[in-house]
Amino acid sequence: MVKRETIIGMVLAGGRSSRMGSNNKALIQFGSEMLLKRGLRKLSAQVDTVFVSSDLSADELRIGSMKAISDALPNHQGPLAGILTGLRYARANHPDTQYLATVPCDAPFFPHDLVEKLVAAVGASNQVAIARSGDRPHPVFALWPTEIADPLDSWLAGQNRRGLMAFLDTVENMEVEFPINDGVDPFFNVNTPEDLERARHLEACAS
Repeated sequence: MVKRETIIGMVLAGGRSSRMGSNNKALIQFGSEMLLKRGLRKLSAQVDTVFVSSDLSADELRIGSMKAISDALPNHQGPLAGILTGLRYARANHPDTQYLATVPCDAPFFPHDLVEKLVAAVGASNQVAIARSGDRPHPVFALWPTEIADPLDSWLAGQNRRGLMAFLDTVENMEVEFPINDGVDPFFNVNTPEDLERARHLEACAS
């Protein structure tokens, strides 16, 4: 059984937000809090230690004393670079960590039992556990064994493709199903202003 204290959480907030115009998605107001702070609050309820992957500082992100770390690889190489950075940080600063749990900053409805269900599915194995809803995997919502840092580092150094699924095809992984309730995908993410309006509408309907 994986113990809670051996899991560290990371919110990915390093995207360019290109489809949101000049607005950084992490800092967009959603209800009474920013999208990033909502993600941090929800993930902090599931693991004891949480940090942010972003090129912005903690002050710029307005997250107080919480840790923000920038990608170890240059030139915005996508979420895999953020995940590698998180794995390296976990191993260097929290040596008892077995798994890194990741979520993006732009998904306000991710499940309150996300980490619990991923941990239960992975058991004592070293597989990557990926969330799935309907017929679609969501690889940024995942549980990553820290031992995968070296294979990921080598893969990023030697490949031109940066896609998450391309890398996952090279390692052992499993998909964990989460239900779509009342037509709301728990992994719905905000990429555009239209997505933001829809998310706000869904939030209002649920309250």
